[in-house]
Amino acid sequence: MATGSGSKGPQFEVFVFGHPKEGAESHEGQLGACPFSHRVLLLLEEREVPYARTYVDASHKPDWVSKANPAGTLPILKDRASGQYIADSDTISDFLEDKYAQGGEGPADVARRRLGKVADCPQPAPQLWPKFTAFLKAKGGEEEERAKRDLVEQLKMVEEAVPNEHPFVGGQEVDAWDCALAPRLYLAREGCRLLKDWDWAEDYPNTRAYLHRMTGRASWRNTASWDDDCIVADLRRHME
Repeated sequence: MATGSGSKGPQFEVFVFGHPKEGAESHEGQLGACPFSHRVLLLLEEREVPYARTYVDASHKPDWVSKANPAGTLPILKDRASGQYIADSDTISDFLEDKYAQGGEGPADVARRRLGKVADCPQPAPQLWPKFTAFLKAKGGEEEERAKRDLVEQLKMVEEAVPNEHPFVGGQEVDAWDCALAPRLYLAREGCRLLKDWDWAEDYPNTRAYLHRMTGRASWRNTASWDDDCIVADLRRHME
């Protein structure tokens, strides 16, 4: 079982795309290359909300997943107090903001807990993930060049949004969109590097520094468990 910071027992259980140590789901395992699952883990960690983490094998999802979320996608957050299941990372992000923006349970540090509603945060590169996966799928030639240009436009948005004097997308502090954007950027960089032999971060120093800041945070160190083999295997699904 993996839990976020805090002295109380887990208030939530979060079911994420991953590689369970045993069976179709397990508290032990490896996070999959899914930026939406990682986003929810970052949101919980940044708020220091106690939670339990369960890795779910997307190829052998238990039946309850489709019952909890008819779309059948992960992540899914379970509120242990009410038994409520919340699906979709945007919805989960706003649910947690509503619950903890005024301090809620735990350390009385309201400012640190307030990450903002998704709609209220600056959102550079909103199409980064679909443009990245389209680039992965591109077969070469003009199709690949067009997909690459589309991805570059998204990367330019990030580069302009995070100069050194503006370390996070909302300013001086991490907000809800940072928790969404950083996993997408990281996996997009690693996917391009490993599968397309292109490390675009060399051309975007602000973005590279931003990723360094985000991956150096305790929230990231407590949640990211990928290795190159995992990233390649999981991202190849987008190329099929």
